[in-house]
Amino acid sequence: MDIKSQEPSLAGPMRASGPSKADDRLHARGSRGRRDSNRSLPVELEIAADEGVFAGRLLAEIDNAPSDVSPLHAVLTAGLIGEERYYRALAERLGCS
Repeated sequence: MDIKSQEPSLAGPMRASGPSKADDRLHARGSRGRRDSNRSLPVELEIAADEGVFAGRLLAEIDNAPSDVSPLHAVLTAGLIGEERYYRALAERLGCS
């Protein structure tokens, strides 16, 4: 028996890999981009970015969060910004401070 005949063939058509689960979560949460450097933050996390949290950290945290966790909850739970600080900044942005 020829060993080569038992090996899978690599000569067939290549399958393109689809989007990852993280891409699906971000798309479902309203992010306007795919996994690239031009991705936008969800609007509720722009406040955290304005408070000095790096956008890359925010995006990484929501990428790693379970799909049933909101982006804001994931960021607050991870401690990237304190809840009081976040809501004070939100109130200030809305003119309610």
